[in-house]
Amino acid sequence: MSWEAKILNLLGDIQDPALRMRIAMTLNYLRDALSAGVSPQEIRNDVFDVVYTVLDFKEPFLNPDEKRKKAEEMTNDIIREMKLNVMHRMIMSKLRFTRY
Repeated sequence: MSWEAKILNLLGDIQDPALRMRIAMTLNYLRDALSAGVSPQEIRNDVFDVVYTVLDFKEPFLNPDEKRKKAEEMTNDIIREMKLNVMHRMIMSKLRFTRY
């Protein structure tokens, strides 16, 4: 699943466009911070906070343990896709300046 698809999957049930944009901008900012060299553990903690808050908003009656488990799974997926996206951007920027 692509980076954009992961974000859209997280934002699926949120109807407010301003809130959707703020969440997407936050995740994109965290991805850019990861590519700038911020510690992956700090990024993971921040992504978990965002995902947990979104799940709390989307599914308020979910058991806190289940919510935490679901947030951990989604955080791991998003972090994995973040790292792949950062590596892809780095490789493509290096290839852009080289000739075959």
